[in-house]
Amino acid sequence: MRWALAAYLRLRGLHGQAGLARIQAASQENAQKILAVQGELSRAIQHITAFLHSLTDGSSTIDNNANNQCILDGETKDKKSHTVQITV
Repeated sequence: MRWALAAYLRLRGLHGQAGLARIQAASQENAQKILAVQGELSRAIQHITAFLHSLTDGSSTIDNNANNQCILDGETKDKKSHTVQITV
């Protein structure tokens, strides 16, 4: 009887360790995905900020390093009628 209980507890411990290893692996994978999304969001915020700045000063923004296809023209006809508040 003791042998059966000892074997059960050993197997239960191994099962718990395997479950913990799966959770840790999933956590690592999720952390990498989060870092990738943070980088993409950071680039998107930079593009949005540049676009909003171009609306306030009438210039166009070109960011060749982040995306060669991202050319935003923010010229306005009447700057007094367009108010843009930028908080960074």
